[in-house]
Amino acid sequence: MQRRVAGGRAAVAVAATPLGRDPVVMYFDAETGLLLKQEFVRPAGAKGDEMEAVYTDSYGTVDGVKVPALFRHVYRTYTMTFRVVEVKHNVPIDDALFADPNGR
Repeated sequence: MQRRVAGGRAAVAVAATPLGRDPVVMYFDAETGLLLKQEFVRPAGAKGDEMEAVYTDSYGTVDGVKVPALFRHVYRTYTMTFRVVEVKHNVPIDDALFADPNGR
């Protein structure tokens, strides 16, 4: 665990390696503990336009729970930004939404 800066905020960096996957470094806001950024470590010589980092920002509170409202997915040649406009907790979901469209 190391002290770093992410998104202009003091952060704590935690490195992890998920089983069978490439390492990831997660940056948590030193004051709030909220996730700010994830960096994906690729093997030397990796090819393709893989994701390099995900920035998480604009946390809001829904039913007393902090939820991120803005995500930036950074790739080598482009960036995609996603904004969450509505969050609902504990809403009933119709089982039909999970039915196999091929009837299996």
